[in-house]
Amino acid sequence: MYDDRALLTFLLEPGEYTRPMALQQPAEPWHLNLEPLKAAGKEKADRMVKQIISLLGEIRVVYYRPFSWLPALRIEMSRAVAENPARLATALHGIRHQCGAPAVMEPYPLYMADRMVKHLSRAIPTFRQVTSQQIAETYHGNIDEIFLGLHGYRTESGA
Repeated sequence: MYDDRALLTFLLEPGEYTRPMALQQPAEPWHLNLEPLKAAGKEKADRMVKQIISLLGEIRVVYYRPFSWLPALRIEMSRAVAENPARLATALHGIRHQCGAPAVMEPYPLYMADRMVKHLSRAIPTFRQVTSQQIAETYHGNIDEIFLGLHGYRTESGA
């Protein structure tokens, strides 16, 4: 059994894309837990949640196969871009140019973001040390609060 992306890889020729489709909504309604918030901020947060849920309904999905060596890419975008032919063409053109290397199986910015995230765990101790030092130099309260607040829950090695 094929998933949509695998099937579309066989169906779409290089340079082809599907019509924009609405993002499939979950079986249960979207929900964001507002219980921990204080009453004063709950009303504003509730309005924001309703706006976010409304905007999730505006997301459109397009499958696009830029080159023969790539599978179809699933691209999620705003309805304003997806339903405007000129804006959609511009977005697809940009994605095509980000996929120019056959060795990278995804748009280059996505590839770079993935590489950075996978290497972030090694950089966190350094970020924590630099941040602690800079805050400690200007903090006027009890310096123990800084070190306690920025102390990692686990050991640096992750063990």
